[in-house]
Amino acid sequence: MSPRRPRTDSPRASKAQQEWNQGLTGPTPARPAIPLTATCPTADCGAPKPPPPADEHGWVFTKVAGSADPGRWWCSGSCATYGIARAELRLGEPWPST
Repeated sequence: MSPRRPRTDSPRASKAQQEWNQGLTGPTPARPAIPLTATCPTADCGAPKPPPPADEHGWVFTKVAGSADPGRWWCSGSCATYGIARAELRLGEPWPST
């Protein structure tokens, strides 16, 4: 990939686009991938367990039909989204006991 170079005479770029890009043209440099390895600090988040006490707000239960992954309780919607994706990857697979 060629490096971006300053250029202000681009016939297709408007003045606003040139100001936004600070006169740079060419392909956008590649961005490194961000690994999804963060773990939730909340105890028991994602564990197959009974529902949390009624006074604990925000917990979400997920269960994907046909998945070998059991239903799980998650501390937030963002953790539940991770759990749904994980369960969808395990459709029909036996769940390893841990």
